[in-house]
Amino acid sequence: MRRQPKIPKFRDDREAAEFWATHDSTPYQRELREVAVKVSPELRRRIAARAETKQSKRGKLWHERKS
Repeated sequence: MRRQPKIPKFRDDREAAEFWATHDSTPYQRELREVAVKVSPELRRRIAARAETKQSKRGKLWHERKS
């Protein structure tokens, strides 16, 4: 049986971001834990607006392909 890898200790957030950008989290599942995150109403609105814009662009592209 293959041993589960350990999540390395990171010096800072940048190092962690670089690691996770190049590694799949699946082998580390047993070490990960769920956390509660609070999102400000302003950030929630900005995320929703960005998602809405992306969805609108996808719809336009889909319609253009069908035409």
